[in-house]
Amino acid sequence: MNQKTLNIIFMVVFVFLLSVVGILLFKTDKTKNNENDNLSNSENVIQDNNNDQVILDTKDQQSNEEESNIENNLKTYQNIKYSYSVKYPSNWYVDATYSEKDFTLRGPVEDNNFIGGDTTWSNYKNPSQYNPGNMPSDLQSVNLLIYKTDSNIILNDFVKIKHFAYSDLSNITINGISGFVLKGNSESQGLTGVLLKVEDKVFYFNSKSEVLMNQMIKTFEVK
Repeated sequence: MNQKTLNIIFMVVFVFLLSVVGILLFKTDKTKNNENDNLSNSENVIQDNNNDQVILDTKDQQSNEEESNIENNLKTYQNIKYSYSVKYPSNWYVDATYSEKDFTLRGPVEDNNFIGGDTTWSNYKNPSQYNPGNMPSDLQSVNLLIYKTDSNIILNDFVKIKHFAYSDLSNITINGISGFVLKGNSESQGLTGVLLKVEDKVFYFNSKSEVLMNQMIKTFEVK
């Protein structure tokens, strides 16, 4: 074998070895890149999770702020005649025309309905001016009537005697005062009512705006 042939063989082997080394280096670099990508993705996942937590915390904070704003945006209505107070949205109106009036007999004499203290809280001024034909779609109101009754009568019997219409009745206690929640039905025109008995008086709140009424009811206090 002459020198020229040996040189050719040497070059072929050298090129082959270079190719093998090149392939090995390429695979090693690709593996490192994959590892870096995986690490980066993991960091992104962690970062995303952290962001989700921040968003969640922000939502909780916003919810707490909204509840705080509701509490801070309430006005207090005080009634001297019937010795009670209740809070209502500060941008609402109070129709207190008959709020301090004494009990009067209403309805058939045999029913003996002595009612007083009529009060309405609403986001519209003078809501009684509207009827079903011209009532604004966003009108909301909470109404109160106060019944005079026997201090010894239990509230359950009072509900039966006065023939309140409801689909469901449940117990409620507001600041130590026991009462009932009467879920509305078709006969009551969808009104939800809350009855709270204090000695010889029954405070009857009713509204179609149940959520707002509940916010007000929980602030109800008798002096």
